[in-house]
Amino acid sequence: MTDTSRLGALHQLHLHELVMPTGLIDDVRRQLIDPYRQRVRAAISQMLGTRPDHLAVAQCELSIIGQCRSDETDAPQQ
Repeated sequence: MTDTSRLGALHQLHLHELVMPTGLIDDVRRQLIDPYRQRVRAAISQMLGTRPDHLAVAQCELSIIGQCRSDETDAPQQ
């Protein structure tokens, strides 16, 4: 089950960072998200048979992330 209060706090932090950046989100992205992104891009590039920095890899990555985020926001509220 998802802790919606925690997700709400994270969302508020994200919105605050968009309006008044402190650099915290950049640090979190570099430390936590970028290693996963590199693995995803490596897997996509292997499937496509191209380099990880190829435009098609970035487009596929954005598509995957968009689908995951869409599923997250479309989840029924309990």
